[in-house]
Amino acid sequence: MGCLFLVLVSVLHYPLVFSSDIPFLSHLCRQDQSLALQQLKFKLAIDDSASADCDSNGHIPYPKTFSWNSSTYCCTWDGVTCDRITGQITGLHLNCSQLHGTIDSNSTLFRLSHLQKLNLAYNDFSPSQISSKFGWFKSLTHLNLSNSGFSGRVPSEISYLSNLISLDLSADLEELRFGPHTFKLILQNLTQLSELYVAFTYISSALPSNFSSSLAVLNLPSTELSGIFHLPRLQKLNLGSNSDLTGHLPKIKWNSSSTLKELDLSSSG
Repeated sequence: MGCLFLVLVSVLHYPLVFSSDIPFLSHLCRQDQSLALQQLKFKLAIDDSASADCDSNGHIPYPKTFSWNSSTYCCTWDGVTCDRITGQITGLHLNCSQLHGTIDSNSTLFRLSHLQKLNLAYNDFSPSQISSKFGWFKSLTHLNLSNSGFSGRVPSEISYLSNLISLDLSADLEELRFGPHTFKLILQNLTQLSELYVAFTYISSALPSNFSSSLAVLNLPSTELSGIFHLPRLQKLNLGSNSDLTGHLPKIKWNSSSTLKELDLSSSG
């Protein structure tokens, strides 16, 4: 009886261990999300020049969507990460993927409602504007749309992403701009935000007096920003080439207890 019990335990135990070591079984690849990615791939072309600036940033560009084949599980595709339990796509990392084409409000990208991390940096989506539907990704913690050809006005719906920790909307040709209230809404509503990058994005508004004190990295060079601010947790600050900034810097003791480690105020104020 004891031997039989041992055999049963062994038979039941090892398949469970084996299964847990295979994170991407067929049932973990949701068909609707796989189809959404395939349609996204179909709408976007591969262009070697679309990610030309990646090399200067230490990344090697290559077409990640080449691995998106309907005969394989979507959770194994390059740039795609899934929840190991539900199979929901939670991460899409397509930076430097040599993608060219438009992403509009009809894009199947917005069917991936469980995304937590989305990186589309260093592609060429011109002349796309940032759709208000980016505000639908309520679970997003990281959003990077930098240097990807987006132009026009940043939608206020970005301020709905209350779980954001890192936001990068840096532009390369000053083609993005914030409306008179959008930048303030982002700073006031995104209370979890730790890193904000909007270099070369036209802001031309004053900083609100009350906004996220959790910011540790603030990168706002060449944004036409104005105003003064107080951020006790700031570690890196770049406000270069903002001639309308006013006020004065507080006295800082540059020692190990000071949070501010990097500061760039060149050509500002």
